Amino acid sequence: MRAALTLCAGMLALSGCKSGESPAPGEAGDPGICPPPAIAALVGRDVAALDAIYFKGALRVIRPDEAVTMDYNAERVNVLLDAHDVITEVKCY
Repeated sequence: MRAALTLCAGMLALSGCKSGESPAPGEAGDPGICPPPAIAALVGRDVAALDAIYFKGALRVIRPDEAVTMDYNAERVNVLLDAHDVITEVKCY
């Protein structure tokens, strides 16, 4: 019983750990700056470039003629694509 409790306590302590570095303020991980510079810099690149970006805020990828909600959220980053999945714009709304 004691071993099980020790194991559970150890697992709980490790669950708060994460690997890798957190982005610096103002980078893609900071939803307070919109659009984040690291995401805005991807304009002209393939949508797959978003996979390398860590972002902890709301992110929405919008393809041509895709229906999206019209609710306003100043902290939501919208990445607009063209028909070839190339990023054309990055906006916050």
